[in-house]
Amino acid sequence: MYILELSREERRSHLSLDTPCNERGGYSTMFRGLLAERLGTEIFMAKKIVLCHACHNAKCSNTDHLYWGSYTDNIDDQKENGTWKNVWERTVDKYGYEEACKMQRLGDKSAGGRAGKGKTLSAEHKRKISETLSAKDYTRGKSTGRKRETDPDTLLALVKEFGFKGAAEQLDISLSALKGRYYRL
Repeated sequence: MYILELSREERRSHLSLDTPCNERGGYSTMFRGLLAERLGTEIFMAKKIVLCHACHNAKCSNTDHLYWGSYTDNIDDQKENGTWKNVWERTVDKYGYEEACKMQRLGDKSAGGRAGKGKTLSAEHKRKISETLSAKDYTRGKSTGRKRETDPDTLLALVKEFGFKGAAEQLDISLSALKGRYYRL
């Protein structure tokens, strides 16, 4: 039986939170084997199955506090514990309110939107960006009568000045295509 087909209560039935946490160093990925041994299951490495800590202590290795779950279970645990934050709150925590507002105005609502800012790119990286931007499947097929900007320096300058949304409009290509190709390099 697939582990996530069991209800959350069934997957948490072995929990005993009255025992203390055991912090032996390391994080969740190291404790998968411990939980699999304790429950007699396989070690799940699928992206949909995560190791959840009912004690809300990521360093805890006490198998009485661990259970197999989903990302939704993890979020539910955080909400129950009062530690859950949405994307905006995490961005404000990481970059500060003023920078988060600026990122939102530019269309960069996640930390990923800052990926190329302030970084020096190698000649090889710039060449790959240029090749990607000039690929036929990259554009929407609109003909504007002007040459598309394919120079990596120009692309970076446009993204820095206008954000991804503005750069996509300037280049007359779809936003998802611009972000997808940009982050794959």
